[in-house]
Amino acid sequence: MSYTSCVVVCIKHMVNTSFIIFIIVVIIIIIVYCCIRICVLYKGYMQRQALYACSTCIAEDSEPAGICLACSLTCHDGHQLTELYTKRNFRCDCGNSKFSESCKLFPEKDALNENCYNHNFRGLYCTCCRPYPDPDDTEDDVMLQCIVCEDWFHGRHLIVDAVPDEDDFDEVVCEKCLEHCHFIRLYSNHFPGYFILFDIYYFVKLC
Repeated sequence: MSYTSCVVVCIKHMVNTSFIIFIIVVIIIIIVYCCIRICVLYKGYMQRQALYACSTCIAEDSEPAGICLACSLTCHDGHQLTELYTKRNFRCDCGNSKFSESCKLFPEKDALNENCYNHNFRGLYCTCCRPYPDPDDTEDDVMLQCIVCEDWFHGRHLIVDAVPDEDDFDEVVCEKCLEHCHFIRLYSNHFPGYFILFDIYYFVKLC
């Protein structure tokens, strides 16, 4: 086989390989697109998922509600949304009795869900009850999430002398949750080095 023929064969192989990779990428994109366009309500109360609050549909004086990623992209496209990050054991509220319109992805929904809500669903975080990001806050500060209540707190509002380095802990237990879950203090005695008590906050090292 001549040099020219080898070059032609190599080019054809590269073209075929590139085309196959292109097809695989397109298929993956289609699958991902379809997945994020399906309301996760049928999955029940998911262990953890990204949630959003829609201030266009839910007024401040109304009962709070949370919607899944798919509904935020389809049913609430163009609305004023607040990212709530991830929450546990939550079922999408979109289209239930809290909303004036039904869900476009899953029209038949229960009137209400047995979800837990906090002020995050109002777009407020921490003990200061401020939005994040806060347009009036010019101080650069870290935000930490309590593993129990899943609220987010500014580092400067944790009532500690100094927040540990991020490599020294994995989770945080806030003051209120430590009061309700006082048994956590008992674990610190059995697993020294894994629970670091800073005044009234626990910074938990999982591994």
